[in-house]
Amino acid sequence: MRQFNSVAQMDSLKGTITCSSMSRGEECRLEQMLNIFRDADNEVVDSGHKAIPCIVQEGTKFLRPSSNIKYYEKVYIFNFSWNPDPSRPLPMEKQTFYQTLLSYADYIGKEMELGRLYLDFDGKTELLETDI
Repeated sequence: MRQFNSVAQMDSLKGTITCSSMSRGEECRLEQMLNIFRDADNEVVDSGHKAIPCIVQEGTKFLRPSSNIKYYEKVYIFNFSWNPDPSRPLPMEKQTFYQTLLSYADYIGKEMELGRLYLDFDGKTELLETDI
């Protein structure tokens, strides 16, 4: 017996920001990252963009798996997704979604004083760096 019925559908808009857990020489906890995201969300809305729903996860980046030198780094992954929702009358345009992701990345990077982070969108990964 089927319990769920499809009530809305749209093309997927998904993007990911991945960054180091290190901020100002110290490792951030998940709670700190959620606070940074909450502030970024407010900044994005205040600048005129729509907030994008996001799941924040801790992860481990594993580098150089084929060499004798193993490197592990704790990272945070921000998974953004614009979902169909009857309370939102219009879908977000692809370019607007991308520009909003860049706004989130910029705020998170500045707040954590990161030298770089990664943005995945539309089948491409961008390395974003700063001169800080």
